[in-house]
Amino acid sequence: MHSVSSNAVAVANSYSTTEQFTGRYWIDGKKIYKKTYYMGTVPSWTSGSVFLRIPFDVDFETIVEMKGMIVPNSSSTAAQVEYYSIPKPPKVGQSSYNVSLKIKPYNDVLNLELETNSELNNKDAYATVYYTKVNN
Repeated sequence: MHSVSSNAVAVANSYSTTEQFTGRYWIDGKKIYKKTYYMGTVPSWTSGSVFLRIPFDVDFETIVEMKGMIVPNSSSTAAQVEYYSIPKPPKVGQSSYNVSLKIKPYNDVLNLELETNSELNNKDAYATVYYTKVNN
């Protein structure tokens, strides 16, 4: 059994673009780490899908969880101040977007795929990945 330190609690409740041990362990007993990535600004919507791809630089063994947010940025107008979760929760009523995260290990890419019938430009996307490492 692993004990949880106060430092682990602080890390679990914070986000960083550098790798952090979460204080948690996967079912195989390996430490779970997390890292937050800035995916970039969502480009102006024209039709169909938008893809944001960035390098995924972690030598991982198991991906435990991926989640993120699309948030207004300094260029957003008052009408564009809306927040979108990644992945999108189950549909409730009418919904104007579908968003997902995918890691492609064969080319080390973290991929955000966004399908929308709304204009989401002037928003930034962030993704946090939770994983175990190969030699841990």
